[in-house]
Amino acid sequence: MKVIINSKDIWFRLGVEYCLQQISSECHEPAYVELAYTNHSIQQADLIILPLHGYQDYKHLYALSQLFKGIILGVSTSRSSRPGRLIYRGNILWVSSRESTANIQKLLLDIKHRQLYDHGGQPDFSLIKAKGGAPLSEREMMIIDHVVAGMSVNVVARVLGLRVKTIYAHLDKIKANFNLKGGSHLHRFMISPLSYHLL
Repeated sequence: MKVIINSKDIWFRLGVEYCLQQISSECHEPAYVELAYTNHSIQQADLIILPLHGYQDYKHLYALSQLFKGIILGVSTSRSSRPGRLIYRGNILWVSSRESTANIQKLLLDIKHRQLYDHGGQPDFSLIKAKGGAPLSEREMMIIDHVVAGMSVNVVARVLGLRVKTIYAHLDKIKANFNLKGGSHLHRFMISPLSYHLL
């Protein structure tokens, strides 16, 4: 399995590398080859592993999923991807950042050993008991994009054809899902820089 671990956080990288090394020692064979994160290596990789903290991480993850045909494993801080529960959309699989090392190793082994692709070329994550879903809905992402662009809640509601109350409900749901305590935490979530390197 050819893997790209893309993170600016050395501790995240070390944790993932530890899981992969454990798999290699249990299989008595090299379980993975780590590739550098370049345009060329992306097309050779089977799996890309990314940390997901802020909104920009999720936004660029969706863009990457359009270019990359393999599996993207997003390690998410969202409450919707809680320990023991995998969710997916397209070729993106989300796992909780609170997941145990043993469960991450089991998941990586499942990805390595199972034929997860259907005849249409899309991964079939139901084989590893993942449920369809995403930490952020398309509507929530549209609302964040408008807010980050400097629009007031009233203008966002008008542009999207929604009630102001609905926009606030979506923002409250985002805050609850990512454990953001108030407006300043929500603002930081929306504008914080990427947790991984961008090509």
